[in-house]
Amino acid sequence: MKNWIGFCMMLAVAIIPLSGWAAATYTMKVTPSMPKGSAGEKLLSTQPTSTKLSPCSSSAQVDAVTFSLAYNAGSGTDLLDVYMFFFNPNADGVYSPKYYVVSKASIAGGGLALVSRYTLEELTPATDMYMAKESNPGGAITESLLSSFITVDGVPAGTWQLVGIVADRATLNFDNPSTWSAWDVATVILRKPWPGAANSVCQ
Repeated sequence: MKNWIGFCMMLAVAIIPLSGWAAATYTMKVTPSMPKGSAGEKLLSTQPTSTKLSPCSSSAQVDAVTFSLAYNAGSGTDLLDVYMFFFNPNADGVYSPKYYVVSKASIAGGGLALVSRYTLEELTPATDMYMAKESNPGGAITESLLSSFITVDGVPAGTWQLVGIVADRATLNFDNPSTWSAWDVATVILRKPWPGAANSVCQ
């Protein structure tokens, strides 16, 4: 009996440390919404319902969108980098960029920085992050991009996406989602799904 009790105690001691070794849970969620009073807040019943739309059809109303971010890029020694990109699938990647890297700037730099990239090959894991792991306080973070809504008047019409990725810059391959620890995509249409020959800018 004593041997059995001793065995159970040894087993318990061996198991307890393992509970602290659980792998980090990485998450990313990007949610678009149309701010109150904006052109896309209340749409007609004939307009899209499965994708957010800003009509871009009246100069009397502001076309704007809010992107809410909720992500967990780890904590302590498990911290990873966070990436945010605006992606324009309608761009040709030659004369107009397909990607816009979103970066958190320091207080001295002010707000966010947007850097255009024409092709996927131009994206660089070591420099194109929204927030480097060295600047990440860790844990679950909820915030709005730009801390408010983004006015899109003057932006090319068509389909736009905001892509969020949690990944390790050392192993990240933008062409291989299996190297992404967590990711999400939010889609917004400005005026119409494609640019076209006329009405090609949100107004």
